[in-house]
Amino acid sequence: MRWSPAHPRSPTLLLAMIRSAEGTGSIDHACARMATYYEREHKMNQQVGNSLMYPIILGVLIVGVIAILMTFVLPRSSNRCLTRWRPCRS
Repeated sequence: MRWSPAHPRSPTLLLAMIRSAEGTGSIDHACARMATYYEREHKMNQQVGNSLMYPIILGVLIVGVIAILMTFVLPRSSNRCLTRWRPCRS
């Protein structure tokens, strides 16, 4: 697919910087600055994704443990409590 300024996924900041740089004649400097900007933005997005991975894994594990407790452990313990406190029949 060929890139065009009219493409809807074209970054508006990049297009504005290129248009501005065309007028001043410093398009190479503007492109270098935009490359640095987008590299930093990509690095920041990776760091945010990596830092959110631990809480996501922890949340999934917590939900799994609660599901196991509610499915297996709680019914067995409640049956034991009910049979232990059942009144004696004479």
